[in-house]
Amino acid sequence: DFVCRLCESLGIPFTVFRENIPVYAKEHGLTEEEAGRKVRRDLFEKVLGEHRGTKIALAHHLNDNAETLLFNLCRGTGLKGLGAIAPASGVWIRPLLCVKRIEIESYLEKWGISYCTDETNAQNTYTRNKIRNEVFPYLEKNVNEQAVLHIAETAEQMRVLGEYIADEVLRLKKICTKDDGLGGLLLIEESYRKTKEVFRPYLLHELLCDAAGYRKDIEGIHVRLTEELLCKQVGRQVNLPYQVTAVRCYEGIQFMKKREVPVRIPEEEGKFR
Repeated sequence: DFVCRLCESLGIPFTVFRENIPVYAKEHGLTEEEAGRKVRRDLFEKVLGEHRGTKIALAHHLNDNAETLLFNLCRGTGLKGLGAIAPASGVWIRPLLCVKRIEIESYLEKWGISYCTDETNAQNTYTRNKIRNEVFPYLEKNVNEQAVLHIAETAEQMRVLGEYIADEVLRLKKICTKDDGLGGLLLIEESYRKTKEVFRPYLLHELLCDAAGYRKDIEGIHVRLTEELLCKQVGRQVNLPYQVTAVRCYEGIQFMKKREVPVRIPEEEGKFR
């Protein structure tokens, strides 16, 4: 109601959508938070298309970025998670990501602009709320009053570094892999061993995601299990998410999205078995 009245006063088109999030979450195997996020994003993109728009601006600010980094760090994350929230990704932009929450509130107060706060933000039911309401105030009071700013700055540095790593991984993927001739992907051990060690986990993760067709649930443990195959004899294999199987072969590791995978052997011994 508040947003509706605000939009009317400013002459901004306003549309409301309603979706049963608990039901949607159950039908799609998601948490209610994940379901709400997906539904919102799908609707944003729907409206973007209807109005022939080019960008969707989200309201994430600097505190959100710091919160995301700390949240990811505590639950376990890689370099991408340390990069927290990107300022732009495709049609999605976040023009307030460099602005502190207190700066936004001060601006509204200065110009006498009222605003609403979601009442659930004050409840410490969700982990993010605990970080926002308890952890950050403690850090700013007892460690460094600029703690949130420094955390957000680190997130930005990690994001830029992550972009460099991602570009390098794409380059290495062309060098270290080839089509196995069976509809799968082959990691060439000789080329893989020549890559710098720092890039290897990211390269393996990218290959696993390619083989699976998904990124969600492809974790560090799967990368480690796959790399360990290189120290095992030909024929050994590991089963990975999304019915992907990685098999040790003479040339390296073969990735197939099947439960039973033919293993590559030298041509003089035959084709495949």
